[in-house]
Amino acid sequence: MGLREIRETRVLCWSLLLTGTLLLPGAYAWGYRPFVSTDAVVADPQELEVELGYFSLKHMEGKNTIIIPQVVLNYGFVRNWEVVGEFAVEKPPDASARLVDPGLFLKAVLQEGTLQNKDGVSFAVEVGPLFPSTVRKEKQFAFLAYHMLAMGFVYFNIWQIKQSRPEDFEKGLIGFARDKRALLTATSPFAFSIVPERTMLRFLKLIACDNGKIGTYAKLVDDRNEAAHPNGNIFYSTPAALDAKIGEILRVVDEIQTYSKPIIEQCYRDFLLQNHDPEEREYPDAADQIREVLIRGNYLSQKDIDICLGFDLSSLASHPQHDNMRALHEALIKTEYGSGDALDAS
Repeated sequence: MGLREIRETRVLCWSLLLTGTLLLPGAYAWGYRPFVSTDAVVADPQELEVELGYFSLKHMEGKNTIIIPQVVLNYGFVRNWEVVGEFAVEKPPDASARLVDPGLFLKAVLQEGTLQNKDGVSFAVEVGPLFPSTVRKEKQFAFLAYHMLAMGFVYFNIWQIKQSRPEDFEKGLIGFARDKRALLTATSPFAFSIVPERTMLRFLKLIACDNGKIGTYAKLVDDRNEAAHPNGNIFYSTPAALDAKIGEILRVVDEIQTYSKPIIEQCYRDFLLQNHDPEEREYPDAADQIREVLIRGNYLSQKDIDICLGFDLSSLASHPQHDNMRALHEALIKTEYGSGDALDAS
């Protein structure tokens, strides 16, 4: 057999193998949904961005299914963090329209760079669950995204303690020998993730949460861990069960918010005392100083800002720069985070 015949035989064998593979009967299999990378930028706090995809046509088993553009909603709730919700709607020829590929994600910019008008590379991460569609037989539910948001809220509260009461924060580091230096030098609340969530909850004692309440909060972490592991159990198999768990998480968040009020008030008091002079602060414009130093620097939520809006300025009446501080407070009221009613009341 010559060289030419050998090559032709090899080509024929590969062709027959490929044809046989393609003709094999298909089988059902599990797999990930398609996904793409995300850009390392998020919406500004309190801003909502809407993204629309394109119409498409899916042909399967001799039938055409129209897919309405995917909708993506991005809401910035604090500096460098946003919630991302997405879904699409498809209309099969023999069924009513149905929701497909819904998801709820948490996106954070871990390193600011060129996309934030700074030097270096921007880096972000986006994580979260893909929820079930309304297609028949898909009945599972998840609450991991709510837990992630709740723990982010806890980290922000601990960060506010670190910023406003550094001495108390350092006292709370007893028992954190291995991570003490990293926590003390942390430049953002995301650094707290090096410590187990249950352990970080101890810092809430600094805002008068007792052991009983912290134990309740820690149970949410345990529930999340148990539900996230492939142990064969489905803990939230109905909308009612999921609603009950989400309600419990929101109740805990509201309770911690109440305990954190003195910290927020001190944070705002310190801000007024240290930033009333346009000549000495980082940003001459009051709105810029409020946005960058007060809100983003302290990772304040809208509820935190509401506490600032209700701050009693008369407690600083004896300060020689009281008028400047009042002007800074009124500037907060006039921002998108404030309220004209609060200005009238002041």
